[in-house]
Amino acid sequence: MAKTIKESSVEFSIRKTAADNKAYGLNENISEERKAQHVEVCKEIVAFLDSHEDIPTYTALAMGIAQGAPKKAEYAKGYTKFNGKKVETNYRRCLQFAKHHGVDGCKTFDMVQRVVAKFIAQFGGDPVKWAKALKASAPMGKSALARESYDAVCKSLGIDPEQRIKAKKDEKKSKKAA
Repeated sequence: MAKTIKESSVEFSIRKTAADNKAYGLNENISEERKAQHVEVCKEIVAFLDSHEDIPTYTALAMGIAQGAPKKAEYAKGYTKFNGKKVETNYRRCLQFAKHHGVDGCKTFDMVQRVVAKFIAQFGGDPVKWAKALKASAPMGKSALARESYDAVCKSLGIDPEQRIKAKKDEKKSKKAA
């Protein structure tokens, strides 16, 4: 059974862009080169979503592009890259997190995605480090998904909840200033 997609959604815009081979819903000041790049990225996203029906669109965009990518305002700026491999890896970690805490049906909550992203930002993508940190943390049940538990979940995995995840742009700016 095919799912219904609202015309106002970002997924609709992505699918329309990929199908029509024309940038749809972007800001007017975007260059033709950037629009062409956006169309190619949308095609990649559609192919990924069609082959990974278990991964929600929001999750794929947030993990494969950037945290704010599912928002219309971010879409309107044009997507420049999509990393499907990163989505698969991070989604698998969300599944492991949910299983560890006994909340299998809640694997894509944004809180879980944030914890996984923060862990990778601080410790890299090493699956052994992830497995050890997860094993060492005490199962918290559904409270692990509550926004109020974010700091406790981070600390249980050895993550500094106060450390800001630096964007690559921030790193480039600090290198230029030095």
